[in-house]
Amino acid sequence: MVSNKLNKACAAEIPHQNNIAALEKYRRQSYDGFEFDSKQTQWTLRKGVRLDLQELKNLLPEMLVEGCFETLAFYAENYSAGTTKNYSVTLRNFLRSINREMQITEFSITSLANYRGEMLFKYGHDRELISLRPILLKWHDLGYSGVSIDVIRTLKSWTLKKPLVGEAVKRLDPLDGPLDPSELSALKTAIMVAYEKNRVTHHDLTICLLCIYTGRRPCQISGLKIKDLVNAEHYKQEASPTLARGNANLIYIPRAKQTNSKFRELRKPVALIPELWTVALTQKDNVSSRFCELLRQTGWDLHSHDTTEIISSLPLFPSWRLVTKFLNLAKTLISQDRHGEAYSKLRTLVNSEAWHVSADGIQRTVKYVTQISGALDRTGNPLHVSPRRLRYTKGTDAARAGYGSIVIAELLDHSNTSCVDIYTKISAEHAGPINRAMAMAMAPLVKLFRGEVVMREEDAVGGAVPTESRILFNGIGTATCGQKAKCALSKFPRPCYTCNHFQPWLDGPHEEVLDGLLREREERRLILQDDLMIGVDDQTIFAVVNVIEKCKEMRRSTESRQYNDRLISPSNR
Repeated sequence: MVSNKLNKACAAEIPHQNNIAALEKYRRQSYDGFEFDSKQTQWTLRKGVRLDLQELKNLLPEMLVEGCFETLAFYAENYSAGTTKNYSVTLRNFLRSINREMQITEFSITSLANYRGEMLFKYGHDRELISLRPILLKWHDLGYSGVSIDVIRTLKSWTLKKPLVGEAVKRLDPLDGPLDPSELSALKTAIMVAYEKNRVTHHDLTICLLCIYTGRRPCQISGLKIKDLVNAEHYKQEASPTLARGNANLIYIPRAKQTNSKFRELRKPVALIPELWTVALTQKDNVSSRFCELLRQTGWDLHSHDTTEIISSLPLFPSWRLVTKFLNLAKTLISQDRHGEAYSKLRTLVNSEAWHVSADGIQRTVKYVTQISGALDRTGNPLHVSPRRLRYTKGTDAARAGYGSIVIAELLDHSNTSCVDIYTKISAEHAGPINRAMAMAMAPLVKLFRGEVVMREEDAVGGAVPTESRILFNGIGTATCGQKAKCALSKFPRPCYTCNHFQPWLDGPHEEVLDGLLREREERRLILQDDLMIGVDDQTIFAVVNVIEKCKEMRRSTESRQYNDRLISPSNR
């Protein structure tokens, strides 16, 4: 009984390996290797991608249902799950529109022309028809009724207007476009603060940082396995001598949107900065430890080399619910001394995408972490972030730094430069002079100071041990470090202003710090004339202004309290 459940669980989560020719007429295998029945309304095409065709079936007369389903089945077998799902949505939208008037018996030129006019009026382009046309052409080619030769000729004769690409990037849209530098800096800081306060798990932190620093799509991050992390020493000995010269730690990220490529068939190495490498390694260790503990709890007894091999193929971001479900079901096989069968199923699952968190899960994680971190946008409102926006940001920042189309295409994992012009054509946001008045006006919108202003040194966390915690500016006491200056920046306090452990004193020389930063910025502007280098300290400038403003508020509050105390003192009664 349990063994049958195990077989069903495996079949539901991994591609079926049997010969397609042996299957009955309506049993199909998706492009990613998942079985589905083209007569049913529920199709699983790959991990996390399921089609619900019930509404399509309801919208169509019985005589057209088979043609519709078999056409979509053709795309499911020969194209990606995402492409097939998009086609099903396009067809559903068209049918919803024409069914407002009547139930169709076949597609007509009139209905298509009316729909095209409606979409042009609504959106200003023919995107819906651009997607609908290949579906109807293929429907006709497959020989199913419903699409006449006249409709085909008309569709082929139309010159369809393409939608504008990358508009959110081109206009630097504040909601859907790339983050500006202050927003990106605020996001990173807020996420790290939330992590330090245990409001964000290490699993979620790693996902967000990989999206931020690599700009990869959710499906690429979800497809990562433990073995994709390759340290510098490994590839110096075993891989490309060219890579070895770089002396960097790499993560091999699966590619996406490559013609005729399947799950993890193509990967591309990306160098990770040391901090992100450490975060990724910790995630790897966490996954390995938890999986080994689950093996122990469920009675598995694998040889050490088998365990090593299995662990290397584990997802970097597993769905622990599915992992636990399988291991618990497999206990029956182990108890019956059927270790070989259990291990075979385990290897099949771990090498597939069955246990990986879905692309939608990656999307949800990024949005959730941004929300819980409390990061603010350029207007002071809660920041809304998605992997797409982070991808836009990666390309836009590269363009701002002066990189050309080839480099940006490589950074974003494009196979060519045809889609990166939207970044290179953005007018550079020249870093003009920022004076004191402008900094004071802008800083309230860019709240980068996350620490706490204290009245005096003895009020600060760690203030009782000034030799370990006192932070100096030009030899003058300025603030206290709640971490007791373990980061070794106590004699160079400017970067500390954006740290949540920083406790500036009310009477510290913060105005002098600001004057120095503004003076150095203007010197860089006049000498270097490089946007990226000019603005290198802008986030610190705004954080220092935040501190100055908080000090003013604290003084006003203190003076008001002292004034009220004098009014009610006995001598004034």
